[in-house]
Amino acid sequence: MSATTRPSAAASPCPHKQFAAIVAAHGRDLHRYAHRLAGDRHTAEDLVQESLLRAWRSLGQLHNAPAAKAWLYTIVRRENARRFARPHPQQSETPPEKIAERRPSYDTSTEAFMLRRALRALPAEYREPLVLQILAQMTVLRTVPWTVLRTVLWKA
Repeated sequence: MSATTRPSAAASPCPHKQFAAIVAAHGRDLHRYAHRLAGDRHTAEDLVQESLLRAWRSLGQLHNAPAAKAWLYTIVRRENARRFARPHPQQSETPPEKIAERRPSYDTSTEAFMLRRALRALPAEYREPLVLQILAQMTVLRTVPWTVLRTVLWKA
């Protein structure tokens, strides 16, 4: 074995120590490189975390330990490219409190639509007491005699 190559991580007795040594040696450089790519400290931290996770998962593919820095840089660069390939939801300028206010105040379900359509199909003399008693939760017993109301509701 030459002095420039080392056995792969899979053949290494402790890949945890090897990975920790690689991160300790190149971590600061990776952060600087990711910050230069992303232009933002928080995004750079995310890039480095995702890249190190990918590097850990593919540590067995690193056969040449001196090439670890270039290997990590490639992973960071590709992870940065993946960031632009992923769909990003659009940020709304409307505060969440205002979104709730903009919702319709009526039920938009299919059942509610069918109920409104059936109510519109009823003649007015049947629809009005039904709407007042059931939907508006008003008691019409005070204004309409019970026998009339019961007859109207039964026919509806």
